[in-house]
Amino acid sequence: MYTNEQYRNHIRELQHYLRTLSLTDDRYPLIAVDGIFGSETTNAVKMFQQLNGITVTGTVDRASWERLLREYNQALLLVAATESISPFPYPGFVLKAGDKCPFVYILQIMLNEITAAFGSYVPLAVTGTYDPATVERVIALKCLADYPTTAELDRTFWDYLAVWYNRGRDAV
Repeated sequence: MYTNEQYRNHIRELQHYLRTLSLTDDRYPLIAVDGIFGSETTNAVKMFQQLNGITVTGTVDRASWERLLREYNQALLLVAATESISPFPYPGFVLKAGDKCPFVYILQIMLNEITAAFGSYVPLAVTGTYDPATVERVIALKCLADYPTTAELDRTFWDYLAVWYNRGRDAV
């Protein structure tokens, strides 16, 4: 048997889809997701139908629902959080002076972005080698962050740099 709560959940789903569309296209009204198919939801459905060349009725038939699902899935691509990567080689990995690996390219790019905020640092050459200039930059940042100032870079300090990079130097 189709319960009242199931009915309200379906309306909430419809409202969520319409609300998501409003985040990517300001022609759609921003509606509440409350499980009530009232005038606000009816008007949003009408606007959706009008904008998508569907007969405007304010009710959701099969054609409206299928089109709404397609539009919602497209909107998700625009509003969804981007996937992050985890380039650190493996948990016990420790980068040592002189090491060469693709991971160092990412490290050097991050270090350039992080230290650009300080203004006094010369950009590092992005070489993929944990060279003396890169080691020096890591040690300088470790000093600023009150970390032990060794040349080695482990997962703990990598994660710290990642937060610094993602949020800016004020995250330290």
